[in-house]
Amino acid sequence: MPQLREHDRALDVSNQAVKLWYDAVFHKAESPTAHPFFEHFGVFVEGLRIYHGALTLDGLRCAGDLLVPMYDRDRNLRNLAFVPADGKRRYLSREHIAGTYFSIGKYPGESETSIMITSGLVTALKARQELGHPVAVAFSADNVRVVASIMADRYQTADILILGADGKLVPFDRQEAVPSDRATIVPLRPLVAGELPRALRTVPSADGVAHAGEAQELVWAQKLMAWVKRRELTEFDRKMVLQAGPSSVRPVARAEAALAKLITFGWLETQDGKRYRLSEPALTELKLSVTRSSANADLEQSSTEQDSAA
Repeated sequence: MPQLREHDRALDVSNQAVKLWYDAVFHKAESPTAHPFFEHFGVFVEGLRIYHGALTLDGLRCAGDLLVPMYDRDRNLRNLAFVPADGKRRYLSREHIAGTYFSIGKYPGESETSIMITSGLVTALKARQELGHPVAVAFSADNVRVVASIMADRYQTADILILGADGKLVPFDRQEAVPSDRATIVPLRPLVAGELPRALRTVPSADGVAHAGEAQELVWAQKLMAWVKRRELTEFDRKMVLQAGPSSVRPVARAEAALAKLITFGWLETQDGKRYRLSEPALTELKLSVTRSSANADLEQSSTEQDSAA
């Protein structure tokens, strides 16, 4: 299934990034203070490391490059940028830049009122030196508004400023923010009457404490469906939701409540409470297309077998 293969690829990149980064931190703890990049551009920042290894990217050896960590909205390390002396960045994966950033400076709260977002590392470092505000590096122009949205969501009282290549600071309009999971929020409504499989008819209380209520369950369901839409998933499994779904929906009770709500609203279909696929009305609503894969065939076969057994 293409979507699941992409998910696996993203996890592979993240795992490799974590390994390379912590190898540099714990085993190659050389300070990059005198790295040629800093000398060439007249800038400096704490928190980077120097890569020592045999990796090649775009046909060039990475040994001696600065390692820049690329974090997602939940502060998970997802990717790495490799920066040589000339500043021409290369990436562990060019396909996994969206939604990642590197922050320079800490946001202390009320004493600091602005956070700058820009795509370039050198631009960010110079702006930090000249203006003193914290800066988030978005690594690409297409990713700037996504990162601005992440910062706007995280720091509700801060002024978010987008720093362009021309050096101009433009206030970021929070009304135009990309939703927190970088997808268009899906307005949930019943599409068709869905029926829960037996495995999901008893939904645990939220976090195992108390019943969360209809409104909260709808919020979790909405976040889960936005995540599905952003990744253009037509099929996925329960494990994928628990491991890589929206952070607020990963707890088991919340995930099961969200999945149950989406089934009863007719957005999802499942036979066993483990594997799910979008219903035909949901595919139409989200304007997604699906090529029936072997995984789809398995679900259909399972459905046929259960109907026959009944």
